[in-house]
Amino acid sequence: MKKKIMALILASLMTVSLFGCGSKGGADTADTADTPGSENAEEDPGNDTDSESGTRASSDIKICYSIKGKNAWLEEQGRGCIEACEKLGIPDPTIVYNEDQADAASQSQAIEDMIALEPDAIIVDPTQAEVIATVLNKAADQGIIVVETDTVGQLDMVSASVGLDEYNAAYEQAKTMCGALNEGDKAVIVAGTQGDNNAENRLKGQQDACKDAGIEVLDAQYADFSADKAGSVMEDMITRFDGEFQAVITPSDDMTLACINALRQAGILDQVKVAGYGGFQIAVDAIKEGSMYMAVGMKPYQCGYQSVEIINDILTKDQYPEEEFIDVGAEMVTADNVDSWEGF
Repeated sequence: MKKKIMALILASLMTVSLFGCGSKGGADTADTADTPGSENAEEDPGNDTDSESGTRASSDIKICYSIKGKNAWLEEQGRGCIEACEKLGIPDPTIVYNEDQADAASQSQAIEDMIALEPDAIIVDPTQAEVIATVLNKAADQGIIVVETDTVGQLDMVSASVGLDEYNAAYEQAKTMCGALNEGDKAVIVAGTQGDNNAENRLKGQQDACKDAGIEVLDAQYADFSADKAGSVMEDMITRFDGEFQAVITPSDDMTLACINALRQAGILDQVKVAGYGGFQIAVDAIKEGSMYMAVGMKPYQCGYQSVEIINDILTKDQYPEEEFIDVGAEMVTADNVDSWEGF
């Protein structure tokens, strides 16, 4: 693969949003606020090629990142990637945010365009893994390292998967919630999208934790990660289980706020504890005001940052991670520690 510096502009005719990273003063310049990366980052990256092992110099590495959509959470992944490259002496990455998280065809085309840039590595936060697998296999066949982030565990060609153990995080979420309930209290769950890998793992973790804590789950209904649908599901549960439940558990902060609004309108918010998932600034604000009991604090920045570290280790040291899945971890954010948690 040629060792030229990666072009920062990706010409794409598909409906994707191009994000030119690391530029100065442009409208699409990444936010480079001082957010700490992982502690094992190299302070002074080596830029000498090891002729004996055939490893690469950090300054010669070219990275592309295809991210399934664009919101504050997903942009944190991109920021982590950018800042890891800066710290390790890797040229600015090319990052493309898909405009629609359901549009796998656009993501496939974006990855095709990335392959044409002859990168050393492609990081991908997949829309639909089964759809983009073909083009990613093409990349891997050409010797391009593939690392998946966020929605992980569904691609076979990857060298590493960097994300959150969704089951364990959701289990800890519900366990924390159940610890604040009384014996005999009951809960309801407003779930994500049926069949979605992350949604199903979160739901199972929540259900198992409630069962282990002796808290009965009256119902679990899918709401497709939609705030509007979550509000409607919550209204239905309020009608069907009038006064019977003391906790609501959700898989996303947007859905949580919709549930809170429904509970408030029904006049029972002060009787119910609500658990969110994400750690967005909206969750931080809700916890501080007392309308949300807790939220799972996720770490998207680390998804991007640690992916770059892994790629750098592979190419400069021929060192692959000991485990294919790298769990970036999560924090259970409550009123006790919300002041130290930075939302996004």
